Amino acid sequence: MTRPDVSARKRNRCMAALSGGAILLCLTLLVGMVWADGGKTDETISQISGIYLDEMADQMAGQFSSTMHSQFTRVSSLLTNITQDDLQDARSLERFIGMRQSNNNFLFFAVLDEDGYYYVKEGRYPGGEAPEVRAHLEAGEDSVSLQQTPAGAPFILFATPIAPIPFGDTRLTATLVGMEPSFLAARLALNQEDSEAYANIVSREGRYVMRSGWAGDALGGGNLLDFLAGHAAFDKGYGGDALRRQFAGGVRGMAAFTLDGVHQYLYFTPLEGTDWNMCITMPYGNLDAHISGLGRYMMHTALVVILIIVAVILSLFFVYVRAVRRSSALLAQEKAATEDALRLAEQASSAKSEFLSRMSHEIRTPMNGIIGMNYIAMQNTRNPEKVADCLRKISFSSSHLLALLNDVLDMSKIESGRIELRRERVDFRILLEQIAAVTYGQAADKGIRFEAGLSGDVHEAFWGDSLRLSQILHNLLSNALKFTPAGGRVTLRVSETPAVEGRVLLRMEVGDTGCGIEPAHFDKIFQAFEQESGDVTRKYGGTGLGLSITKQFVGLMGGEISVRSTPGEGSTFTAEIPFEVDGGVAAPRGGTGGGRALVVSDAPGFRAHLLHLLGQRGFAAIGAAGLGDAPEGPFALCIVGEPEGSPAQLVGALRGRYPGAKVLLAAYDSAACEAAARAAGADALLAQPVFASALDDALCAARQTGGGSAPAGQPYDFTGLRVLVAEDNAINREIACEIVSLAGAQADTAEDGVQAVEKFSAAPEGYYGLVLMDIQMPRMDGCEAARRIRALPRADARTVPIFAMTANAFVEDEDRSRAAGMDAHISKPFDLQALYAKMSQYLDGK
Repeated sequence: MTRPDVSARKRNRCMAALSGGAILLCLTLLVGMVWADGGKTDETISQISGIYLDEMADQMAGQFSSTMHSQFTRVSSLLTNITQDDLQDARSLERFIGMRQSNNNFLFFAVLDEDGYYYVKEGRYPGGEAPEVRAHLEAGEDSVSLQQTPAGAPFILFATPIAPIPFGDTRLTATLVGMEPSFLAARLALNQEDSEAYANIVSREGRYVMRSGWAGDALGGGNLLDFLAGHAAFDKGYGGDALRRQFAGGVRGMAAFTLDGVHQYLYFTPLEGTDWNMCITMPYGNLDAHISGLGRYMMHTALVVILIIVAVILSLFFVYVRAVRRSSALLAQEKAATEDALRLAEQASSAKSEFLSRMSHEIRTPMNGIIGMNYIAMQNTRNPEKVADCLRKISFSSSHLLALLNDVLDMSKIESGRIELRRERVDFRILLEQIAAVTYGQAADKGIRFEAGLSGDVHEAFWGDSLRLSQILHNLLSNALKFTPAGGRVTLRVSETPAVEGRVLLRMEVGDTGCGIEPAHFDKIFQAFEQESGDVTRKYGGTGLGLSITKQFVGLMGGEISVRSTPGEGSTFTAEIPFEVDGGVAAPRGGTGGGRALVVSDAPGFRAHLLHLLGQRGFAAIGAAGLGDAPEGPFALCIVGEPEGSPAQLVGALRGRYPGAKVLLAAYDSAACEAAARAAGADALLAQPVFASALDDALCAARQTGGGSAPAGQPYDFTGLRVLVAEDNAINREIACEIVSLAGAQADTAEDGVQAVEKFSAAPEGYYGLVLMDIQMPRMDGCEAARRIRALPRADARTVPIFAMTANAFVEDEDRSRAAGMDAHISKPFDLQALYAKMSQYLDGK
């Protein structure tokens, strides 16, 4: 053997040793990596299981809360439709209870009175409910608990307080309902059909309340904690005693154990408003199989690569580490995104549920009035006074329902960004006089004193959106009336800043002496569907849209709205909106002033404003709170602000005391008191709040022979007018014909656009003085019919007024009808006075 061969063998042995060492090192590294990866896999399985079960528990707990809320709503509404016939005596009440129990498939249904007695279908018994249930009811809280029948059968007890209902010499104060656990379990869907996980509801002592249909006998016995303590082997770090303490403490947590050879996770979380836990159980193998398979694949791949080249193995190892880190980061991001999406979904669900609940109540209230009054009217057809009263109440409920729908539509347009402000001339005097007259009547019906007045000089016309301005004032005044009790006061005060470059800041203050608002809730009341508190919603009702819509409109018009309030004393809302003025403040007319004048009113704001206007007109004016405070005459003019008593009586007293004076009565509803006031000696009437031009009109009217008045609201007469009514709905067509006939006009009808064009074309020129055109009709819609009428080769086709008559009330709908050649837009349901006023406006101008 030569030396080179020996050297080669030595080198080979050395290389073999190095290779063997390298292989041994690789195997050692591989085994170490696999061992470390196995530990990491177990930890990852535990983390992922916790995340998955936590999310599942939150979803099912939310489903439980929604189900409990719906069941409490169901229980609390059981006595909603109880009638006086059902409350005549104990037997009538027992029949009512039996029917409700049978119709709803309850185990039992009981009503509790304030003396502690229960009424069930079998009779009346002294109270014996669990003390914790009674404590919840006395605190005005709902209660749900697990109870047992005398035979030992478990059932779910729902107890909820109700508004006291008089019954004999006591009052019914709460309702209690027993339901089988399986009835609620079916609605909670405790089983998860897309996984091997199942859920149970368990008391803090471990007793089953509701069991999943998929659980079977996997967790047997009547007590979960006792069963696990006797049959399950807990993993390291978990134990039966620790699990029992966590249950009793009402905290969420997780335990791992092996039962019948199956490794499982148990996740539990307390259910709000109860002493129960939602428990979710999932086999460990669901996740272990997937993650373990992934680990084996990685181990085999690593082994092959290590045998090829150590460097590649090391490179893959580093790549693996980086991939694991990246996966962990992505998992954390996905968890955060899932939690955010779940939270947003819960918030949206809660807002939707609350909105639907409020809207259901608000819509059902006027609908109940309409249906009920209609039924009463049909039962009293031979009693005209009763029928008239029912129709008046139906009209009021219909107006309430229409206002509610308009609020919802306005809010929808605001949220979608489709609100468009119009630029038109606003006759502020007429707008404010009409709003004051309507509000005065509503306040009088509720026994509330209403005052509306101006402070200083106020322009009588602006450029802006009259509809939105009117809505702002209506919403603020309606809100004040709603929260002000009988005997209280609501005021409207309007002023403006001096004009700068043709623009002023119009300031409108609405004050009341109602319940007031806590300062902490000032921002909340301007949010959609929000009111100050749940107590306010229950006591006063409402959707919480009025102030939100008002704030949005004020903001769109470039203004601001604020509130100041003292709880128990009242609130004042102030809206400041910039407007472009149309002309100047009305200057005094010649020949209206001179001499001494007396202003009698118990409203300081009214006296101050009238003294200001009279001073501008050359009168030496004096104010007095009442006739007893008035100085001796003579006076050339006496102006009386509408008193709380009889206006005619005060006018007569002034006429007797100052025989040579002209006497003017300022009233919110001049038509209602005009006859009595004139009979008592009033020379003229003027509407409140008093504008400068209205005062001049009244002064001129008072100087005329026989007196006069400001606009007195005479009935409309359209005798000789022939109207073409195009409407496809038979009932709406009849209503429209009757409305125009009431004012003396004659109506011809067309059932669609084609008939409308044919009838107008066939009629002599000038035969029809007005066309009322529905928009949505078969064969030809109203817009196309209007365009074809305007295109006819005859003179009256271009001049006849055509009014769109439609339920489409959006601004874009009005613009579309005007683009088709129509002159005005009348929204359904019809406002008779608005329609007559619009007819008068166009027909008088011809």
